Amino acid sequence: MKKVILSLLFVSSIVCNAQETSAAEETDTNSPIRHYVGFNSGYVSGVGPTYRLDAHQFRFQATLLPIVSEDVSWLSSGMTFGYSAMNWRNDIDLYPYLGVAYFYDETKEYYYDFTTDGTFDVVDSNDRLNIGVGFSLDKNFANFFTASIRGGYAVYLATGKTPSYTLTGEVALFYRFGSI
Repeated sequence: MKKVILSLLFVSSIVCNAQETSAAEETDTNSPIRHYVGFNSGYVSGVGPTYRLDAHQFRFQATLLPIVSEDVSWLSSGMTFGYSAMNWRNDIDLYPYLGVAYFYDETKEYYYDFTTDGTFDVVDSNDRLNIGVGFSLDKNFANFFTASIRGGYAVYLATGKTPSYTLTGEVALFYRFGSI
């Protein structure tokens, strides 16, 4: 789990550094660099708060939601990459995308053993890697809100289980800040 979080931080720092470098150079006025924050829900792109960067025709999105308590640990992380295929009237975008998400959950249960008058713990953990491709249809509202609906095909790889291949659907809401 630490490796996944460190990998996400490393990739984010590279993207931020690349963005600062490209911002110093001349940018195309038709497709500026735009930053978004929002909430994402999907099997291929993760569940939770998300950051999205649109740089010219390319899109990068990172999602991370760790939940840790005494008895439960849960992590959802995801990364999505896309390329602008079409733009209608500057408020509807169509993006093909590739997404990778990692989910981890661990629960700890306490049991009382009447034969020994003692307690014992049972820890159950599961992890799953989801990979998928599809299309994202984004609608821009009021020049700073975006709703995104995605659909595609994915493979779900759970530890110790047979891979599952199926259709996937995802939704997200974003607030854009920075250049408009």
